[in-house]
Amino acid sequence: MEMKEIESLVDYSKLPKTLKMFLSLFIICMGLGYLCAIGNIATLEGMSIQDIADHYHGNEAKMIEPPTVQTLFEISHVHLLGMATMIFCTGLIFIFTKSAPHWLKEFALVDGFTAVLIAVASFWLIRFVAGWMAIFMALSGMLLGLGMLIMLTVPLYEMWLKKEKLEVAPEVK
Repeated sequence: MEMKEIESLVDYSKLPKTLKMFLSLFIICMGLGYLCAIGNIATLEGMSIQDIADHYHGNEAKMIEPPTVQTLFEISHVHLLGMATMIFCTGLIFIFTKSAPHWLKEFALVDGFTAVLIAVASFWLIRFVAGWMAIFMALSGMLLGLGMLIMLTVPLYEMWLKKEKLEVAPEVK
């Protein structure tokens, strides 16, 4: 089955209002959850490359201890399961959209999972290899943010803003 055939299965602009509200509220909750995650990062470890490196690699001068292996497993576990579920659910809604070009759709669908894998690998690489690898964590955050933005806004646009194409009735003779 081709993507065009999958897209044709759902027309978000024609869904009943209750279903649009249900999907929209889910999308909004996912977006807010993601923003809370960014807020958590900003307040817990900081947003600069150095802040991330200090948090995961440690910094003797600032008396910052690196996380334990147990803590890294806990963080990895939560990120792999929680974020993969978030990306899968939002991606499943996004798959049926028609507005995004196919190259952008393919990018967004793969981007989120790639970003999570990079982030989880970064926890370990920063901790056990080198602090400069925090650049990969920042990269993964940018990739995930871009993918989530696309996957959350396109379905909302199609549900609430996109004008339905008016079908012209054939002339009666």
